[in-house]
Amino acid sequence: MISSIFYLILAILGLGFLIFIHELGHYIVARFVGMTVEAFSIGFGKPLYQWNVKGVKWQLCWLPFGGYVKIAGMERKGHLEPYQILDGFYGKKPGQRIKVALAGPLINMVFALIVFTLIWITGGQEKPFQQYTNIIGNIDPQSELYTQGIRPGDAIISVDHKTVQGFSDIFMTLILNEKAATLNGMEIDYKTGKQEPFSYTIDPKSQGVSLIEKLGITPAQYLIFEDFSSQRSPMQSTGIQKGDRIVWANGIFAFSRETLSTSINEPKVLLTVKRAGNTFLTRVPRVKIPDIKMDPLQKAEIDDWLHVAN
Repeated sequence: MISSIFYLILAILGLGFLIFIHELGHYIVARFVGMTVEAFSIGFGKPLYQWNVKGVKWQLCWLPFGGYVKIAGMERKGHLEPYQILDGFYGKKPGQRIKVALAGPLINMVFALIVFTLIWITGGQEKPFQQYTNIIGNIDPQSELYTQGIRPGDAIISVDHKTVQGFSDIFMTLILNEKAATLNGMEIDYKTGKQEPFSYTIDPKSQGVSLIEKLGITPAQYLIFEDFSSQRSPMQSTGIQKGDRIVWANGIFAFSRETLSTSINEPKVLLTVKRAGNTFLTRVPRVKIPDIKMDPLQKAEIDDWLHVAN
């Protein structure tokens, strides 16, 4: 709830800033062609703060949803019509008025170009690996794909001969498809490097979310270690650090958290971990008896509750 309110506030402030940039374009060009600007308002409603700069009244209002520029000559002034006010909007030539009108959207486009260029130069937006991978991370053993031999690590190449770049493309194509769709991909043996093509035709009666559930597949993930869930975790002694990537678990490629969870519950677990280009092995210890055995205080608490409950 708090995060939703926070993002709503950010959206409002962002929209207000874009409108401010838009109105700033009108303001700059209006001053450049000799129009008299009477006021520049940031936001709407009652002004919270006002100041004057070179004859222009600037004001900050309490509703940050946008703003406006008030140019002289937009309405009648006493007995004068708008076009009779020489330094007003309608007192200028049509070409000058057009320049002022176009300045707002043009400066928005220039501003957007500059911002996106800066984002591109700095590396762009970082997206989770699972958003743009076509590698299967996990597959439901009860699904039809699994019975056909498809396993985690296999890749989906196209849907109805349309190349897909990631799972978002796959799901969107399948959801919008109204006829039988065909998945084409590759079964990959990562130990030998051998690849075998596969094809699977989806029942046209299966659509929407039910179709996705029927396939039972999820995208692959890079398993980057963040932190221990508990300071008493038995993983503390493995030497794994924040930023390490877990590659294998007992010789099986870990394409998803589900795969890792299944492997890590085996009696003996050997992890292959990658750190800054170097790979090392580490063994996951079993949970110690004291970690799951009640201490005397805990046992006494349980006895008390049993007594109260008869």
